[in-house]
Order: sequence, then structure tokens, then C-alpha cells
Amino acid sequence: MKNTKHLLLALTALLAMGCSNKFTAMDASSGSIIDNGQDWEPQIPPGDGGGGSGAAGSNKVTFVPVSFEEMNSYVAIRPLNYPTDYTVQVDLQNDGTNLFSGSVRIGYTDNNMRYEGVFLSGTGVNNKIEYNNYNYLKEYQHNFWFQNSSKFTGYFQDSYGAIVLVIDSVSSQGNGDGLNTTVLGGSIWYRNFPASQAPQSPYRKCWHVEGGPFDCRSWAVSTKAGVEPTDTYRKLGTFSGLSLPQAFK
Repeated sequence: MKNTKHLLLALTALLAMGCSNKFTAMDASSGSIIDNGQDWEPQIPPGDGGGGSGAAGSNKVTFVPVSFEEMNSYVAIRPLNYPTDYTVQVDLQNDGTNLFSGSVRIGYTDNNMRYEGVFLSGTGVNNKIEYNNYNYLKEYQHNFWFQNSSKFTGYFQDSYGAIVLVIDSVSSQGNGDGLNTTVLGGSIWYRNFPASQAPQSPYRKCWHVEGGPFDCRSWAVSTKAGVEPTDTYRKLGTFSGLSLPQAFK
């Protein structure tokens, strides 16, 4: 029994090392993500750094799903018939350190009914949980601009799963009044939670959960090592023409 106990302890230690190496350490005091010694500091939004220039445009634009089958997989709780009028609405707030909390809404009409999924990344701070790597981090810790303010990725969640908002196109567009506004394009990626008897912990959003059915972390998003979260998410669709000053406030 003694040897068995020692063996179990050794295996547990190896598993713990494997888990800790999968994702980078988080430094709540500096607000940065540390990736093998490289600090990824949140960068100011493009444009003038305060939400861009101009006031025209909207934070709600047309959404183009990858396919009917992918949209049906995303909805999951009911079969789609003939959905139309797809939209995405982005409403994010800068906390003063260039980290963004807020909501992303994905809407569509089907069978003469309007449906809208509301995905949130709130303003809370994680409580301390013993032996957890994400204590005291902001709920929206991973939502910021990077690569010289040309890219943005962020996590958002509802009760059925999580999405990643990807912004990878930034351009200037005329308003017809002599002013320009900064417009954005990108994509939405999704990951549904599997069926589970146990509820998700109220103390963590899924991107700060380690293991189990409610772990929705993506290496690309958490470390900004990439733009598209192809490691753990599926692409739902794309959008363009999103007004920076209306979506990022």
C-alpha cells in the first residue's frame, strides 16, 4: 500500500505539471499575460485610442454564418427551419486599462420569431480558490487589442457555451460628411458545453475553468499566440462594417 500511495502521488504530480504547462501563468498584479517570459500588454484601440474617430456607423451589423449546418449546430436546443436576418451586436467598455468587458449578441429570425443569444464578459474579479491559477484575475482579463492594435480577441459566455469575438480587419470609411470612421471586420467562433449533470461553478467563467465540461479555454486567445481559436472552437460566421467608436467605448 505504501508503494502504491507513493506511485499515485508521483502520477498526480506529473499530471499537475502537464496541466500547468498547457496554459501560461497569469499575473493579476500587472494585468499582463506572461508567455515564456514575454509580457503581452493590452494595447490601445486603433484610431485615436479612445474608440476611433467619427460617430457614424453602428455596433450592430449583418452576420454571415459559415453554413446552415454550422448555425444549426450552434443553436443546438432547437432545430432551425429557415433562419434569416442574421445580426451581430458588439457593446464593449474600456475599463481604463484597455481591457474590455461587455456583451456580444447574435440574432436571427426563424418561424416568424426573433431569437438572440447574449454572451457576456462581466466586470467581476475572480475569488480565491485554493490551488487555482486564476485567482484575482478580472473576468475580462483576456479581452484586448494586440499586434500593434490591429487584432482583437475576447471571450464571452452564456449558459449554453462560449464564443470568441475575433477582430482582424481595421479600415477607415467615409461618412459622406467629410469625416471618417474606423470600421471593423472579423468572425465569431463558438464552443457549446456538453451535457452535464453538474452545474458550472458560479465563481469562474469558463475561460478560467481548468478541466471538465465547462473548460472553454483556447491557447490562441488566452496567450494571444494566434488570432483564430482553431484549437478548441468552431467558426460560426463573419461580419464587416462594425463601427469602432460604437462597439468599443
